[in-house]
Amino acid sequence: MIDLDLTLNNMLEGIGAGATPPTLDDPADPDFAQLDEVRLVMAARTRTELLAPLARAFARRYADVTPERLLRDVERPLKKAIGNSYKRGNQGDPEKQIRVEVTATRAGAVVSVTDEGEGFDVAELVSRFQRGEVYWTHHGGGFESFHHSESFVSYSNGGRTFLLAFRAAPHSSELPSADGAAALGLASDEDFMTFVIRDELGKFKKRKALLERCRVFLPTRPIDDRPEIRYTLQYTEPDGSSVKTSSITGRLLEVDTAAAEYHSATQIYRHFRKADGIGVPKPMQVFKQHPRILLYEFNPTRDYAELVSSRTDVGTLADVAADVGDALRRIHAAPFEFSSVEDRDALRARIAAQSEAVARAASGSAFEAGAGRLADFLAERADALEEFTPVAVHGAFGWHCVLDAGKKFYLYRFDACRMSHPALDVGGFLADLRAFEADGSHTAERVRAIREAFVRGYTAGEGGLESIDLPLFVGAGILARVERLLADPSASADARARMQTVLTVYGRAA
Repeated sequence: MIDLDLTLNNMLEGIGAGATPPTLDDPADPDFAQLDEVRLVMAARTRTELLAPLARAFARRYADVTPERLLRDVERPLKKAIGNSYKRGNQGDPEKQIRVEVTATRAGAVVSVTDEGEGFDVAELVSRFQRGEVYWTHHGGGFESFHHSESFVSYSNGGRTFLLAFRAAPHSSELPSADGAAALGLASDEDFMTFVIRDELGKFKKRKALLERCRVFLPTRPIDDRPEIRYTLQYTEPDGSSVKTSSITGRLLEVDTAAAEYHSATQIYRHFRKADGIGVPKPMQVFKQHPRILLYEFNPTRDYAELVSSRTDVGTLADVAADVGDALRRIHAAPFEFSSVEDRDALRARIAAQSEAVARAASGSAFEAGAGRLADFLAERADALEEFTPVAVHGAFGWHCVLDAGKKFYLYRFDACRMSHPALDVGGFLADLRAFEADGSHTAERVRAIREAFVRGYTAGEGGLESIDLPLFVGAGILARVERLLADPSASADARARMQTVLTVYGRAA
């Protein structure tokens, strides 16, 4: 199946790949079949040096998969891809190489094939294929093979890199675990979701397109116990003239929360629809038959925290931070109608209750002293909070709410939207900046550039944040992150150590 929205990172997430598996250079090495996770790197100048050794290696590693499936989902697509790299990419030049990288887990494998050619317009050729037009120069057949495969196929690097994601058990292992699949319930059932989407969603309900299949890809990392699932839809035009694929994202929420988020997100999406800078994904549907699923029309790959951790250049980080600040300013100034209103008394009461809850949860842990000091400080500071006019706020903002979908960044996760104090969102962004700073591996220049750009965007270049009680609202943001971390038994030792550093440093400053 061809899905150009998928990236290499998406595919690696889908098979549960880690960061640094052992790397081999010989496909005949027994470790390729025996290790739970392994990486294989090969380079050659001809097809024959690659195809047969790869086929044998896959047959040994995935011995439980039928030869017919391996032929259809791995060997045949790779034969086409490597052949195209040799003939069209490298133009048969014996001095140019074809590089193949395989990351394999027990759940499946991701393969990349890269040539040294000039690349091609993948989107244009796939569009012509989907419209049933002639798209080949010679005999064609490559996209046809990819389309009929159960594996996912995409491209990167301007068409110079072919990507394939193979699942050893495509209908049962696309979710991370049996427990995870059980928790997701019918939202992870491909047959059920195909029926519901066909019956309820926009163009399929109106019979403007015919849904053939819905594939469950893999839930992204849950945020606040709200799992998110990627659905890849394969559909045709009513006349059957073309076959298309698209990816959408589903959020699992409680019934009332799903309805409220849909209402909030729809208002914000309409407000941002034609604006430059940060976007807002289009909320598509809250299903009547399964109202906990809220669908969005976008396919994110990473959040701002992951962008920062990837060592992206400081200019890009600052540009995104400025756009985020500008987007929050526009939300706070917009005439949105959110039903929940939090005035000064309600906000003070919530901060006090949260402070007490975190202090109790941290009792007896390494966070006890730091969380206790922060809770006491916030309770005192909140008492001095002045009256304010509630405005529209995101309500639970942080770097995990800024998503990269390839062509632009989006604000996301609107389940806590309400009328409240605008500094809640500002404090959320700056609380994550504090955690980033506490990492210790980032320069003061990067921290300063992100902060200054965010402030510039939020204030439209007209001053700083002197009118905001930053100690209170950044502290409240840190408190919320401590609360999440204490409730997450899977939190890493590094994440805990960073948060302890944040509490220590912030406690001294406060």
